[in-house]
Amino acid sequence: MLMGANDYDAMRETIAVLSDSALLFAHEVGVKEFAKGDALNADQLAEAVKNVGRSVDTK
Repeated sequence: MLMGANDYDAMRETIAVLSDSALLFAHEVGVKEFAKGDALNADQLAEAVKNVGRSVDTK
């Protein structure tokens, strides 16, 4: 089977992510928190990032 380089790279990255149990757990936690409404909109996120000393251009 032949596969394009971008598809191959994407497949390798998917395998790496699925092999990382801590990353998968963190993702599951995030999905559950998002479902409960624990999320920020773009302006709230920019403010939170700014409050920890980073600059953000939201436009």
